[in-house]
Amino acid sequence: MNPALFLNSHTPFALVPVMAFLATLVALDSFKLVRLRLILGLVLVGAVTTGAAYVLNSAAYERFPGSFVEFSRYV
Repeated sequence: MNPALFLNSHTPFALVPVMAFLATLVALDSFKLVRLRLILGLVLVGAVTTGAAYVLNSAAYERFPGSFVEFSRYV
């Protein structure tokens, strides 16, 4: 697994539209039905889950005998 592929200089720029969309949704929630703490917690859980999926996928790819195309197609 190459950590440089996981976190590179483009990562913060990729998160800008997502965070802007999330901020817009929070601002438009006029009834405040969902607390900000819950939203931030769910974003954190999503980030941790994404990191775990990346690690597991990288480990599976390293052990896969075929090409990247076959890995993408079947795994």
